[in-house]
Amino acid sequence: MRGFPGLALLDNLRIELRLRLAFACVLLLMFAGTAISFWHFQRVRTQVTKISAAERRFTAVLRLNNDLLTFMSRMHRAADERRPAHFEAEARRLLRAFQFGTAPATSTLREIKPASGREELIVDSLSEMVVSLPQRISVLIELARAGDWVALDGRLANQVDHTDDVAETLMREADVDLLDAQNQLFEDIAHSEQQAFQVLVAAGILSLLAAAVLGLAVTRSITGPLATLSAGTRALAAGQFQSRITVKGGDELSELAAAFNRAASELANLYGQLRQNEARFRSLIENASDLIFLVSATNELLYVSPSSDHVLGYPPELLAGRSIRELIDPRDVSTADQTFSDSHAAPSTLRRFELHFRHRDGSLRLLDGIVTNLLGDPAVSGILVNARDVSERRQAEQALERSNEALRGANDDLSVFAYSASHDLQEPLRNLSLYSQMLQRNYRGRLDAQAEEFIEYIVDGAARMSDLVKDLLAYMDVSSTRTRAVLPAPVEAAIGNALSNLRAAIHSNDAAVLYDDLPKVAVEPVHLQQLFQNLISNAIKYRSAEVPRIRISVEEVNGFWCFSVKDNGIGISPQYSNLVFRLFKRLHGQAEYPGTGVGLAICQKIVERHGGRIWVESQPGQGSDFRFTLPRCNE
Repeated sequence: MRGFPGLALLDNLRIELRLRLAFACVLLLMFAGTAISFWHFQRVRTQVTKISAAERRFTAVLRLNNDLLTFMSRMHRAADERRPAHFEAEARRLLRAFQFGTAPATSTLREIKPASGREELIVDSLSEMVVSLPQRISVLIELARAGDWVALDGRLANQVDHTDDVAETLMREADVDLLDAQNQLFEDIAHSEQQAFQVLVAAGILSLLAAAVLGLAVTRSITGPLATLSAGTRALAAGQFQSRITVKGGDELSELAAAFNRAASELANLYGQLRQNEARFRSLIENASDLIFLVSATNELLYVSPSSDHVLGYPPELLAGRSIRELIDPRDVSTADQTFSDSHAAPSTLRRFELHFRHRDGSLRLLDGIVTNLLGDPAVSGILVNARDVSERRQAEQALERSNEALRGANDDLSVFAYSASHDLQEPLRNLSLYSQMLQRNYRGRLDAQAEEFIEYIVDGAARMSDLVKDLLAYMDVSSTRTRAVLPAPVEAAIGNALSNLRAAIHSNDAAVLYDDLPKVAVEPVHLQQLFQNLISNAIKYRSAEVPRIRISVEEVNGFWCFSVKDNGIGISPQYSNLVFRLFKRLHGQAEYPGTGVGLAICQKIVERHGGRIWVESQPGQGSDFRFTLPRCNE
């Protein structure tokens, strides 16, 4: 607070306290001036009260004197008639009327304190005259009864003269007091007016000076920091984000300055990040292989990314300002117009398109892209088009489709051949197995041991080849691309049918298959039965020394049923867990493995065909847990 060293303490006060302090000082000065003026007015009021008392005393004396004179005058008239009875009655009536009429005046004289001792004696004399009047009237009545009218007239005349003297003296004293009080009142009023005027003027001047000084001090303590804040704000608006301001003290403005500096620092960081992001996005756009257009509501190209040079052969500066319809193949213009029309109708919806654009060399380029209506965004005010040249990809897809078509044809031919070969093999295999069993049965004991061993090999080999052919037919069936109507199939029924087919193996191995209530799944019943049959058969084949125990359970996982077929068999080494589902894969080191290597592959085909997956969790000597997922179905 330069220029006001005594008020430098204001810098450490909050603005609210400064304003309250200034207001309190002004009110204090105004209160002091008002108190002094009120004191002078109180003096005037005292003088007015004295004058009022003198006037009331003067009026009371005058009223009492008039009533006495009237009373005595009427007593004289009553005495002039010289009738004692009439005089007595009139005297008593006049006395009662006098006492009633003079009661207020007498009360006033008793209430108002006399101004001097002499005046007090006169008032006492007059009051005594009024008090002793009934006694004197009684004396006059006795004189009237006695007929001594001369003495009665003398007493009446003497009473009137004495009353006039007392009243005259008292009124003269009251008149003097009244005049003195009035003069004193006029003097006090003039003096009070002068002093009150002086006090009010002084108080007003002091209040104005105090208000001016305090107002100036408070204003300077506020406007200075405000000017600093204003300058900092202008600098911030001009982009000078490193600008900082300093406001001393501990008031709201210093807190505001600290907040301003924090905001400026955050803005500087945000602006730096914004510039980095802008540079990054600009680099992404300028180096992106995708084509980016910004189109106006009238299809005019407002912005074209640099990728237009290698996509369409036009540098951006040659396309800016042109209509996008000029670049589109005439056969696709109507489709493009419909796409942009739909974008105008629904600004919040993305519109995909595939349009042929004309390259600068005259060739066509197929662009796949998205149209986004950002006309309502003030920062863009255009329609954003993101497109990618998919000409080569589409050609590759077409070539791949042709190759797949040829491959599907070859697969169909292979499937026909496999079915035919499998059916052709089944008949000689059955004959071979039948004749071998007949030789074994008819010539048992008649051949040497080596011949019987050879026949046993033939019987086992024929049985294994027959099983392999069946598995191949099943694998080709689940691998077929033909579609079938799928209805909800109960899992418990599929397991029951599978156990019925495996009852011989289960009975011979004393195997136990346990399961609780199981749901329905959208899988062909025959394939569902084959899935569980292969897994249960696999668990029995890989049995351990103890009795096989197989537990089937299910749980819900992310909208799928996750089934578990867990056994207590010999287990599988972790390095083989991803190999067991491969077609014809035999696990090395598993001497007792009796399968063909097709059953688990069929399980995988069935599960994957219905959108699920299958895997195994196992450790050697701890059994295996084959887990697979199948989609849930509505009943």
